[in-house]
Amino acid sequence: MPQSDVPLLYSSLSTRRSTYPRWVLLTSSPIPILMKRSDLGNEICQGLLSSNRALPVPPLVNDIVESLSWLLTEAPFPLATSYASIAISLHCVCDVSGSHHIRPFEAHFKITMIAMSSILSTFSPMLYNAVMAELRPYLQNRWGRRIAFVGFKNLLLDSYDFIHNNFHFV
Repeated sequence: MPQSDVPLLYSSLSTRRSTYPRWVLLTSSPIPILMKRSDLGNEICQGLLSSNRALPVPPLVNDIVESLSWLLTEAPFPLATSYASIAISLHCVCDVSGSHHIRPFEAHFKITMIAMSSILSTFSPMLYNAVMAELRPYLQNRWGRRIAFVGFKNLLLDSYDFIHNNFHFV
């Protein structure tokens, strides 16, 4: 059978949508780099994944990854400074064998708290303890289990607005 007649089922990656990660996290730098699988191509993506130079991003956190470009281009300045802490936290979501693993269904809440912690420690360390003590119950009461479905950009903006309105933050 000529190579051109081999069904796609035998290609290096299945054509079933569920086997393709939309995003991969490249692990070769201190701040992880997130790349769209379609920009890399299937063969390169498979090579990176099989050589442990990249990790697949779980589908439940795709919106977190997609919010990173917004952070760098359109987000209010204090939010933009949380880019590195969010990217590093995504590494903890993707690395299931790591000691600091964050489960995907907890990622939105935990990464929001990490991002706000980063912002507060940079811009307003005097408010840090008071804000963090109030933010946790605010997010839990406002969003509860729906937090993963709000959209990470909306979650960051909501948290920022809460801090700005209640603590007169930047």
